[in-house]
Amino acid sequence: MLKNKMIKNGAEMMGRIKEAAGYQRKAVLALFPERTREHLEVIDGEIRSMITECAEVHRCSKDINEGTQKVSKTKKVEII
Repeated sequence: MLKNKMIKNGAEMMGRIKEAAGYQRKAVLALFPERTREHLEVIDGEIRSMITECAEVHRCSKDINEGTQKVSKTKKVEII
């Protein structure tokens, strides 16, 4: 029972940390002009895509060792 409570408290804490990170991101973006914010949001999306792709590549390398492979679908975005 104590373990379940600890898990619940941990999940609640992670939710609060994610929420705080979202507010922190908004606060930092508010410091920049609108045009710069748009660029930062594109860069943020690209970084998230790269991290996701790296995680998929890592998972695929494990799958290759197990005999299966998944293909990553990323797209190129041009930042002007």
